[in-house]
Amino acid sequence: MAVSAPPSAMHQALNWIPAALPNCKVERVQELSKMRTLGLRNLKQMSWDTVQALSYDPLTSLPMARLFEARVDYLLQESDNPFALIIINCQKFRLVNEIYGREVANYVLRLLARRFSKLDQPSVFCARLRDDRFGFIVNKAHRHLADDFIEHLQQVLAKPMRFRGQRYQLGFAMGIHWRQQNEEQSAQDLILDAETTLAHARSKASQEVVAVFEHPLVTQSNEASLAEQLALQLDSDTLPIKVFPVINLRTHAKYSYQAVPCLLDNGEEVPLDITFKLAERHGLMLKLTQYVVDRAIEQLGALYQQAAMYLSVKVSRLDMNNCELMEATYQTLQKSNLPAHKFKFELHEEMRSTEWQDAINDIFELAQADCPRQFKRARASAKPLNKSQIQINKVVWLHASLIKRVQYHPQQQRILRTVIDLARSHGVDVMLDGLEDAKDAELGLDLGILFGQGCAFGNPESIILPACRPK
Repeated sequence: MAVSAPPSAMHQALNWIPAALPNCKVERVQELSKMRTLGLRNLKQMSWDTVQALSYDPLTSLPMARLFEARVDYLLQESDNPFALIIINCQKFRLVNEIYGREVANYVLRLLARRFSKLDQPSVFCARLRDDRFGFIVNKAHRHLADDFIEHLQQVLAKPMRFRGQRYQLGFAMGIHWRQQNEEQSAQDLILDAETTLAHARSKASQEVVAVFEHPLVTQSNEASLAEQLALQLDSDTLPIKVFPVINLRTHAKYSYQAVPCLLDNGEEVPLDITFKLAERHGLMLKLTQYVVDRAIEQLGALYQQAAMYLSVKVSRLDMNNCELMEATYQTLQKSNLPAHKFKFELHEEMRSTEWQDAINDIFELAQADCPRQFKRARASAKPLNKSQIQINKVVWLHASLIKRVQYHPQQQRILRTVIDLARSHGVDVMLDGLEDAKDAELGLDLGILFGQGCAFGNPESIILPACRPK
């Protein structure tokens, strides 16, 4: 049976097979390769497709782990030259698949493979070991030559990736092990040493997955400080964000993300309308500081102003001038079977703080009307809000100054808990905000656990007490 002419890549990838294969004993070939399932007795009769299917990753066309180990074993058996093992791992690659989908994840792997193939050198062997892990063997690697290759590899890994007009930047961890002359170790031991080095590198590396989305509808800004936001990418609605996991203290869920917007290279910043749409589509809460609200009012016009007013609820006290807090409370009461006046009366009986009493009285009086007066007046000059396009989960924000006020007052803690429980039981998230130092953060975490074990941000400046939504 005639052997199909293999492409040059086959010779390169199978260069661990002795050149004088016809004159080698079959048992020796099998020992070197550790690939008995390949049936190397009939290697000459195998088609290229068969070899490819058994030895190569179909997605990236790179050799798989079996060939990688065989190559290491061959180098140990046939020469005493030093060589380097390099294993790289894409940080949090699972999030790429979960957030952006399998199509983007596969594209990333294929693009990495193409870039690695351009590093082709006679002394370098590259393989895909599994999932997002790749291995390199640098043969005859004196330290300075290997260092040059590693530096070149790092430059390749630092390049962004573009897919359908979007630019992705991923972090990588790298493990390196040097096989010295006269060092007696098996191939498995050497690979395990490289894996161990990689594990240490991963523990120290950044845990973030960064995706930079390019969008033309942005505003100019020279400001480096931007608001924290919660958002995820969805089809064509994109924005510049960095995505971090958010720890859910109750369920340890891994499907919520805190996102911090970042500036593009030309200084352009987040388009807020797209941010709102993303949050609404994913059912996420969106946090805006006063800085972003001011910029929205100043630069983005009436529609953005309305959307920002819906969301800008960061307050230092429960204040009747906070239209967003009134609206959130009003929406809560609309969903509640508890009459507003009854709830108001119960708060009156326990309320000791005049400031709290006046603020909550005004809120609940306004809630009994069809439309709160202040909220209506604030929208008077703006176009009607298209709620089918921009509709965010309602959020009640409680500032640290208010939290500290109830720290040593059990009666006021009961009042605060009543407000929180009412909001959460009717689909309104509650944010305990303004936790600026370690002591505040500890207080906020304690209250978060006390009031329902919410989601703690990576930098615990705030605690979310999520709404109790139907399961």
